[in-house]
Amino acid sequence: MRWTRRFGARIENPAAYAQTTLTRVFIDSRRRRSAHEKPTDTLPDRGVDDSPVVRLALAEALAGLDELDRVVLVRRYLDDAPVAVVANELGISEGAVRNRSLRALDRLRARFGADLSDLRAP
Repeated sequence: MRWTRRFGARIENPAAYAQTTLTRVFIDSRRRRSAHEKPTDTLPDRGVDDSPVVRLALAEALAGLDELDRVVLVRRYLDDAPVAVVANELGISEGAVRNRSLRALDRLRARFGADLSDLRAP
């Protein structure tokens, strides 16, 4: 094998390189798997509360935000658009998109709770 063609530069000691590679592969193969991870056939179900009360509460909370904050949240989290795309669409910087989304989420958390999972009508 020509080492210069494979790696772009000449390896001074190919035997040492091979020995290091074999040692690392052996060590990786002997590492223990994580004790807390257990493979399963099915993923646990995470229920979504899609009741009209939750929808109305969320719509009312979003209506209480500034229009730009609302657009940023909807584009980023409901439409799953990247920060760069949202920034380009709105004509603002990526930092401004991140900043607005964090502040708007903080306002929603103040209304609904820390994890936004206990959405209740006011």
